[in-house]
Amino acid sequence: MSFRPLPTAPPVQGPPCLKTKVITFGSFNQSRKITPRTASHWMGVLNAVPNSKLLLKSKNLGEQVERERVENLFQEMGLSSERLELRGHSPSLEEHLAAYNDVDIALDTFPYTGCTTTADALWMGVPVLSVAGDSMVSRQAAAVLRGVGLDRWICRDGEEMVEQALSLANDLNSLKKQRLQQRQQVAGSELLDHADLAASLEGAFRSWWLRWLKQQGWTTDVQKEAWPQSSSRETRTLLTPITNSISKRLPLWLGSLPIAERQRREAQGQRVFPLQDLNPWGEAVTLFARERPDEVLAWLETGASAESQRWWQHTYPQLVWDPKGPLAPR
Repeated sequence: MSFRPLPTAPPVQGPPCLKTKVITFGSFNQSRKITPRTASHWMGVLNAVPNSKLLLKSKNLGEQVERERVENLFQEMGLSSERLELRGHSPSLEEHLAAYNDVDIALDTFPYTGCTTTADALWMGVPVLSVAGDSMVSRQAAAVLRGVGLDRWICRDGEEMVEQALSLANDLNSLKKQRLQQRQQVAGSELLDHADLAASLEGAFRSWWLRWLKQQGWTTDVQKEAWPQSSSRETRTLLTPITNSISKRLPLWLGSLPIAERQRREAQGQRVFPLQDLNPWGEAVTLFARERPDEVLAWLETGASAESQRWWQHTYPQLVWDPKGPLAPR
């Protein structure tokens, strides 16, 4: 998970409860994520902290139908109208983020948790309590919190959310301290380390690719390279560039072949199959490797410049154009 905060985000302010004497729980998630189950989690928190209110902000809450739905949902659960505040769209992102200065503690939705919304709240110094589930969407907020090192706010269920909310609401000094230093914590966390995320993905993709090659019974020099599954900031090192010509070992060739050249080769009895007509990629490689070993796998371009025809050199810099290769001009 990676996050790039708004450069013009307003400064963080202290918890509003120090002035209002009321703990304000809030959620700026898309209001259609507020299901009865989500409302049940939040009502558990509000009932445990009597001197509290709920502030909800979403573009959809500017629509009368949606406002009434949310109001009725909480009214049926016993929340008085005085403890519920609904806000709609803000004209700018800066004004939207500034509204977090009116929230003491953010409560996440479930099972569709907040991703950017969670990161925004943390950037504005607001603690976020989230219940993590088993699906990807139910673990987005958990991934953000873990990336910042705030795993303690990831809850198993609604009951743990209540416990965490009570812990935060009953220690205002700690709440203030956490709020004022939280942006700095986020700024120095893995959540904003984009290079580390890219390195981790590169390692994972390379590992999957080599594993797939092994399953096909192919061997390449690059299989001997030690590519890490992930690259933490503490152990990351520069990886040695791959210089072996993988194209000479695999039964495929990535390159461009003009239509006229394809026709000429086919006239000589050599069949050329356009790569872009094959989908998915994995099945295409398997097809040519096992069933058509004598055919040329090509990417056909019409009217493209020589530079654009060699797109693969930018994508796979370890491949070297071989002037004697099967697609070389003759």
